[in-house]
Amino acid sequence: MWTYDTKRTSSNTGDVFEVTLDTEMTLSEKSKVYKFLKAAYPYGAFNTRSNKIHIFVDKKNRNKFAPKFKVDVHLQKDGAKAVDLTVDTTVSPYVFKLTAPNFFTRWGIQQSSVDITADHQIGKSLVIDANILGGLHLEAKRGDNAKNGRDVSLLV
Repeated sequence: MWTYDTKRTSSNTGDVFEVTLDTEMTLSEKSKVYKFLKAAYPYGAFNTRSNKIHIFVDKKNRNKFAPKFKVDVHLQKDGAKAVDLTVDTTVSPYVFKLTAPNFFTRWGIQQSSVDITADHQIGKSLVIDANILGGLHLEAKRGDNAKNGRDVSLLV
């Protein structure tokens, strides 16, 4: 009534941690799981589903709070995109992008994706841009001043 195939690879060294997970699932319309999902799950049942997840952690390079990392998640149901997620702090500016058509439609979100960038220059500035709430821009800067102090500015 259903099949589930998983392929996982991983690497964990002193420099990096990396894992990749690929799954394929098929579900018969005659199965009890399919019938349950169709009746109770708000995003509906499916015949095929695939997930591709990749996580990379750079143990040698850090930002202010954590090691640099990248996460990619791609989910499809019956050949259609269900979720695409990218979070990447290995590049500058940092990137967060979420595309989830069924979720967005269900919750009345009009845009096709949530896109956020964060340009963090440690000890100097942080600039965040997002396409949420009609567009969001946050800018914080810090620098030395003529009186041996620090000037801090915040722009929203």
